[in-house]
Amino acid sequence: MENPPGKKKEKTLTKSSGQDLDLTPHPIISKLLPDPDHPPDSVVLVGYLGPSKKEGCVRFYSDLEFRAYVEIPTSGILHHDTVSPSLESGPTKMILHATTKLELVVILEASFLKGDISACVPFGICMSICRPERATCLICPHEHPQTKT
Repeated sequence: MENPPGKKKEKTLTKSSGQDLDLTPHPIISKLLPDPDHPPDSVVLVGYLGPSKKEGCVRFYSDLEFRAYVEIPTSGILHHDTVSPSLESGPTKMILHATTKLELVVILEASFLKGDISACVPFGICMSICRPERATCLICPHEHPQTKT
């Protein structure tokens, strides 16, 4: 029996046990990847979605301490969903156009800039003043040269 016109045939494969496997592409793939040969240039963030005071933007917090967030223009959002819908405090996955301009906001006390970890900020962005006495930064994933004593 043939599929009605306009309806895609779902791909199935029969296991050796006789059960069928549903190999229908995930809906997010259909949404974000209409042409498999030309994937979008995108960035994935995981955090907590919140309201913004800026029109046409949302805030996206790195954690539930609310000390750092990015302002994201809604025009740059390709997709978002809750990572674990059953978990009330679960984070949101946000997929953005890679060219979206973000505004990073970090809230800290001035005394923080005196400490050893002052070289880095949330979201893994290194401020290029990392202390040379550490081989590896405690906050960001970058390697930093050690000075010889």
